[in-house]
Amino acid sequence: MPGVAAGDKQILHLTFTAMARDADLAVSLRAPYQELGRKRIPADWSQPAKLALCVQDGRLRVFLNGEKHLDFNHVEMPPLTRVDFTHDFYGANQSIGYRSIRFAESTPDFSQIIMSSGRYVTQGITFDTGSDRIKPESAPVIQMIAKDLDTNPALKLLIEGHTDSVGNAQANMDLSKRRAEAVKSVLAAQFKVDAARPATAGLGATKPAGPNGTPHGRAQNRRVEFVKR
Repeated sequence: MPGVAAGDKQILHLTFTAMARDADLAVSLRAPYQELGRKRIPADWSQPAKLALCVQDGRLRVFLNGEKHLDFNHVEMPPLTRVDFTHDFYGANQSIGYRSIRFAESTPDFSQIIMSSGRYVTQGITFDTGSDRIKPESAPVIQMIAKDLDTNPALKLLIEGHTDSVGNAQANMDLSKRRAEAVKSVLAAQFKVDAARPATAGLGATKPAGPNGTPHGRAQNRRVEFVKR
C-alpha cells in the first residue's frame, strides 16, 4: 500500500459506527487520505463492546470483543503522531459512550526473541482478577505465538505462569499454574497446536521481575513467559 514521506505526519483514523443491530468498522490514513478497508458486523448493544486496534511492523488489525475483523499488511507509515476515535449511533434516542481507553506498548517479535534468547516475556496476556479466564485483548499476542509455532514445527515451549505476591502463596502458585494451562488450552483448541509441544509450569510469586512493593512492580510480576525447550 502507498506510504507517506518520512517527514510527514500521519493520522490513523478508526471510525466506529453503531446501528441498531450492527457495527460498521472503517480504518483510514489521513496524510494523504486512504481508506484501508471497512466491515459491517452484527453487534449486541445490551453488553459493553471491547474494541482493540493493533499496529505492528506494517500490519494493522482491528478486533471487536476479541474477534479479528480487519487485517491489513504492508501499511507503510512513519511513527504515529495521533490516533482518532470517532463514533456515530443511528436510531431514535440512542447514544454510545466510552467506558475506558487503554494504550499498550507494541509487542516485541516473538520469533526473533525466542530464537535469540530462548525466552519471551509478556504482560500482553492478561486474565480476570483471581481467575484463569484469559481476557479478549490477549488475542494478538496468543495469535502471534500460534503463528510462529505453525511456521516452526520443531519448536517446543514451556509456558510459565507468574503472579505478584498479593494473597496466599499457595493460592498464587495454583493460580499461576492454571493460567499457564489456560494459554496452552487456547493454543490447542483455537489454533490446533499439538498439546505435546507446550509444557506448563506455575511459579507463583517466586521469581519476581519487579518489586512487589509498588503497583508498577506488581504489574511486571503478573506475566506469562515462554521458554524454548
